[in-house]
Amino acid sequence: MRIALVIFLLIPTILLGQNRKKAERAYAKAVEFYQQSADKKAKDLAEQALRQDTTFIKSYLLLGQLSENEQKIEEAIAFYLKGLADNDPKNIWGYWKVGMLEFQQGNYSEAQTHLQYFLSFDGQSKKHIKSANSLLANCLFALEALQNPVPFQPENMGKEINSKWEEYLPSISADGSYFVFTRRGPHQENIVSEDFFASTLKDGEWSVSENLGQTLNSFGNEGAQCLSSDGKILFFTACDREDGFGRCDIYVSFLGAQGWSLAQNIGPSVNSPHWESQPSISPDGKDLYFVSNRPGGQGKMDIWKSTLTPQGSFGEPINLGKTINTADDEMSPFIHTDNQTLYFASKGHVGMGDFDLFLSRRTHALENWASPENLGYPINTHDVENSLIVASDGQTAYFASDKSGYGQEDIFWFELPESVQPNQVDGLELDIIRQESGAEIILENVHFAHNSYELDKSSFEELDKLIAYLQKHPEVNIVIEGHTDNVGGEAANQLLSENRAKAVYTYVVDALIEKGRLTYKGYGEIKPLATNTTEEGRAQNRRTSFRIK
Repeated sequence: MRIALVIFLLIPTILLGQNRKKAERAYAKAVEFYQQSADKKAKDLAEQALRQDTTFIKSYLLLGQLSENEQKIEEAIAFYLKGLADNDPKNIWGYWKVGMLEFQQGNYSEAQTHLQYFLSFDGQSKKHIKSANSLLANCLFALEALQNPVPFQPENMGKEINSKWEEYLPSISADGSYFVFTRRGPHQENIVSEDFFASTLKDGEWSVSENLGQTLNSFGNEGAQCLSSDGKILFFTACDREDGFGRCDIYVSFLGAQGWSLAQNIGPSVNSPHWESQPSISPDGKDLYFVSNRPGGQGKMDIWKSTLTPQGSFGEPINLGKTINTADDEMSPFIHTDNQTLYFASKGHVGMGDFDLFLSRRTHALENWASPENLGYPINTHDVENSLIVASDGQTAYFASDKSGYGQEDIFWFELPESVQPNQVDGLELDIIRQESGAEIILENVHFAHNSYELDKSSFEELDKLIAYLQKHPEVNIVIEGHTDNVGGEAANQLLSENRAKAVYTYVVDALIEKGRLTYKGYGEIKPLATNTTEEGRAQNRRTSFRIK
């Protein structure tokens, strides 16, 4: 009787041992299929192992990985946590994995809990510890950002810009009147490809967008473009072209009387055997910012800058350095018209998750970029935010989103929060930006009394704008010019023009602008802009102006 009772009590243990062996065999097979990328068979066998033995929690870890591969992240997290229930020291790294996935989903509090738990164990890999600390910093930032949202009310740009197809990667001229973007839709013979479209602002309304034509758009893909300040030069990215130096290169096209010219590769100084894309040209046309994975950077995709040489080509690029670039990816640089504010996307700086949008500032063009600022929530979220441009007014921003609209992806605009706005560019600076090098730039609101070289007080506001521009651009030197009409003697007019130019020179130098950066010259009546036979013409000819040397 006693022997029979012992055998009866041993049956569950024997059965349990048999079930465990069956579960182990099923699990071993599941791992083999997983290693062969036969995920469906691996999943079936992992589930079979659990049916054989519900306590065989290794299968939960494999099911978590399989669910993660299918992008079923919430399901993956649930499986991983079941597989970690025994706190096996060999699997503690799984809490790092769970925390990372929760962060990617925007579940910052849960991620914080699991990452801190992971870090409480000794003996973990340096790689996972470094990643966990980085993710925790992001969680802390994100939780604070969620409590302090910034104003964000995006509005669709309308049917003139957007369609049932995909529209993205906008760019805009400095005066805000010309808008270019990429549309992915049917090309010739209904082949789907990326093409450039443009719209013009007329009486406060955008015109129906038009294809920019075959000199730019091909059967391949064109995109990631930027406009020069005057809207007459287009830099863009094209891939796998016969004249390319790498997989994707930067090209340039010029707007003439007959439309856009055939695109030209900008050459091997910028383009390499690697990947170059997403150009952004500075307002003065001297610096080209772009993204590349070429060697010599800080991480994977970095932001680089190439400067225009006196020969008219772009020189050897330099990396923007560790302040901007990280060990991860940086993308989508946009240099604002103020030439002091750089917007870009980054995975490596502290943020809400994936790519966030940032800005960096400098006080003038020769200064280094300051530490980046995150644009805040809800501009940034746990999803991908990867492209932003800002109009010259410093207030209006444009971006693409698939969250609502006319089609698959639309272009939206919104008013930037004041804290992340660039400097507003005034009319004088816009005139400077849009003029060709060496052109005469008239100081419209500089006035003198009749036959006098004493500055009228109404002139100070305009001259202060010139001073502000020179302070912002210490690399710029100018010559101030005085001009008169032909009323009076030629010698007297020559002297008057010189004295008026000198008065402006003195006002600017007194504002602590270095004397070596300025000269002045009077031209009297010898360079008229209009006829001297009418009062209107003479008024145009009486002027003070300057040229950038």
